Amino acid sequence: MAYLIVSVCVLAALFILRAAMGRLERNPGLTVAHTQIIGKRQVQADAFEWAVHDGRTLLVIADGIGSGTKGRTAALAVSAGIVRSFEMVGLLSNPAYFFRQAFHNANETVLRHVPDGTAGANVLCALIREGMLYYALAGDCRAAVFRGGSLISLSEGQTLDVLARNAFRRHTIGRKDARSVQKERRIYNYVGKDDFREPEMSDIPVALKAGDLVVLMTDGVYDFCPQRDLEEILHKRSDCEQKANDVIAFLERKKDAQQDNATVVIARIDRA
Repeated sequence: MAYLIVSVCVLAALFILRAAMGRLERNPGLTVAHTQIIGKRQVQADAFEWAVHDGRTLLVIADGIGSGTKGRTAALAVSAGIVRSFEMVGLLSNPAYFFRQAFHNANETVLRHVPDGTAGANVLCALIREGMLYYALAGDCRAAVFRGGSLISLSEGQTLDVLARNAFRRHTIGRKDARSVQKERRIYNYVGKDDFREPEMSDIPVALKAGDLVVLMTDGVYDFCPQRDLEEILHKRSDCEQKANDVIAFLERKKDAQQDNATVVIARIDRA
């Protein structure tokens, strides 16, 4: 318990320091903004971190899992740890290798400090380098690209419904079994899980164009903001910060009694 209290204080201070540096970050060819709300939860367990290394930008969102402050502690520790690794060693020219190492190291960190498995985090990383987008995901967050008025989802999520759908495509389970869990959104993999599996990663990078928006969301956004409404917000003539604020404002106007923590990150490609 003492560790959790100290960790929350230290990591919260780091999170506040990052936030104090400005919500709107400008890098050559790229503009990034983010915002979040606590929703109807008692603790804000979402975290966001970012870093730039050798002209490459890494964005990380984490949705904490665990009661009390455990989820927040895990999310802050994981997001900050992945970013520190990126700042120290970069990608060594191999995004997939970096993602695997970073996620497994983050998993070990959580398990070392919370060995009973009562804390963890859904984690999504997006790397933008030389006009290409790579992503890695453990759990249930979403990466998408907004282009030409349409929001194109890139990630699937490590949930039971997705697992069953992919198994059906590979002909390893039948249609009946796949349909029996088609609405089961329970996650089967996340950072902090004892038998942590490989993260979901992009098979090939996405070639970005000038004007594209890279959008990262926790489930508190896409479960409560229909895609059509989200597309309308992203299509407006406004900067990234205003778009992010408008997404959160939409959620606040709904006043959904089940509103979860929500975090949205929007990165505009100013030049490819």
